[in-house]
Amino acid sequence: MAGTLKTSQFNSATVANPTDEVPLLQGGQLKRVQVKVLTGNPDVGWLASGETWTFSSYSSTTRRGIITVPSDATTKYNIGMRVRFSQATGGTKYGRIVAVTSTTLTVYMMNAVTLTNETLSTPVYSPLASPLAPNIDWNEQEVWQTPTLLNGVITQTQGYFKDTAGIVHLRGQINLTGNLTLFQLPAGYRPATYKEYGVASAGSFGVLGIDTSGNVFRVVGNNGNVDLDVVTFRAEA
Repeated sequence: MAGTLKTSQFNSATVANPTDEVPLLQGGQLKRVQVKVLTGNPDVGWLASGETWTFSSYSSTTRRGIITVPSDATTKYNIGMRVRFSQATGGTKYGRIVAVTSTTLTVYMMNAVTLTNETLSTPVYSPLASPLAPNIDWNEQEVWQTPTLLNGVITQTQGYFKDTAGIVHLRGQINLTGNLTLFQLPAGYRPATYKEYGVASAGSFGVLGIDTSGNVFRVVGNNGNVDLDVVTFRAEA
């Protein structure tokens, strides 16, 4: 049922209910618009998820949280999207999606806030690079992540991170005997096609390979230190 039609001009003294209507001239036609769509602050750039998100886990070291969502998340969400939700502890929180599976979102939490084991209220997401978000620097870079070493001995701290342009960077040195897999990069940090890089390997020329499953391994090189600092690539979409 239509609400009461308000014909007087609205000002600071006007009292209106959300179901009341006002006349609006558009395209030569007089239309009735409910007050509720004319009030409040616009939520620029955000889309309601329309579903329930729940806490799965959080690492304070990597500042990444895993959120469980209804399947199939890969048809709705993409790496790089921004998210926002509220929790009882910490209030409104923002993050950047860094990995997606059919039922989970891995989110890098912005402004050093934590994802807590509580209800996630009013979850929204955005494909925009800079949706409305007071006091949030969307260009904030991730902290370095430390992979689980599969072979070799650390001689200089190894790590990886993905910048805001979607470029993955590696660093460090690993002492390796044989052409073995050094570590595996997680989903969201892997190349879309197989890559090879010329690297320093025990003071000589070596070749480092990275496959689409995220395996990082030496293809050619002497036994000894493998230098990772020259490796950069665009992550898979």
